[in-house]
Amino acid sequence: MKQLRPHLEEKTFVERIKYLQTKYGYKLITFVEDGEVKAASGFRICDSLAWGRYLYVDDLITDETSRSKGYASQLFDWLEEELLREKWSL
Repeated sequence: MKQLRPHLEEKTFVERIKYLQTKYGYKLITFVEDGEVKAASGFRICDSLAWGRYLYVDDLITDETSRSKGYASQLFDWLEEELLREKWSL
């Protein structure tokens, strides 16, 4: 996430994540291989009159040394499966 949001300091990032988790249901998932995080995604479930309940992806990042290996694609596939598991509308 530091690569995606270089302007955030670690303390600010952690505080912001905690706030978003409590206030808006933000969740952070990672793709880990051989003990190293290769990709991450931050998402939340939202509701609106126009679209109903939907999954919003705030962040989707692959470590710069691990790009073009399909890690973010696999995370996105997981997000789609989560959407279907929970029967949320697209």
